Parts: sequence; structure tokens; C-alpha cells
Amino acid sequence: MSAVRTRSRRQLREALHAFAGSLAIVRAKSALDLCEILRRRADDDGAALELAALELEREFERVCEELSPFVARGRAAA
Repeated sequence: MSAVRTRSRRQLREALHAFAGSLAIVRAKSALDLCEILRRRADDDGAALELAALELEREFERVCEELSPFVARGRAAA
């Protein structure tokens, strides 16, 4: 019985890690897409949009840092 609980907890933990990694990937992709849109508009709307694009790039970098443990686990498992 205890082995079943331990295995279930491990599977739940692995599923939560995978889900968190997936969310971070979506956030990163969204940030990159928004950066590109803002850069295109910055030509027309000025520096404020360029600053917003830079902030999104920073968000992308933060998400990449969050993803690094998931990437390391994936490489270790491969």
C-alpha cells in the first residue's frame, strides 16, 4: 500500500513539473510574439512601444530561467 502511495505521489509530482514547464513555454512564446508585434508598431507609435517590447524580452529571459530546471531534468532523463 505504501509503495502505491509513493508511486502515485511521484507521478503527481512529475505531472506537476511537466505542467509548470508547459506553462512557462507558453508564457515565453507569448512574450516573444508580443515583442515582435510591438516592435513593428514602434515604428509608428514611438519609443513607448519599444520600451514595452524590451520589458517583454526581460519577461522572456525570466521564463527561460524558470525553464532551466525542466530542461536539465529532461536532459538527465534522456
